[in-house]
Amino acid sequence: TPLTMPVLAIGGEAGLGDAMRGTFKPFSPQLSGAVIPNCGHYVPEESPDALLSVMTPFLDTDRL
Repeated sequence: TPLTMPVLAIGGEAGLGDAMRGTFKPFSPQLSGAVIPNCGHYVPEESPDALLSVMTPFLDTDRL
């Protein structure tokens, strides 16, 4: 069953990269994704500011 809520898939460029988006694509018609440059597997630890810049607009309550 496809997910009914918006989904944000984020991967680090040197980690999973855009594969995160590809993993969720079959299950989420409301999919957004981002690849964080110069980042590996642990995005929150390695690039917290870049992560926030992607998550903040996604979590905007007016959009949800």
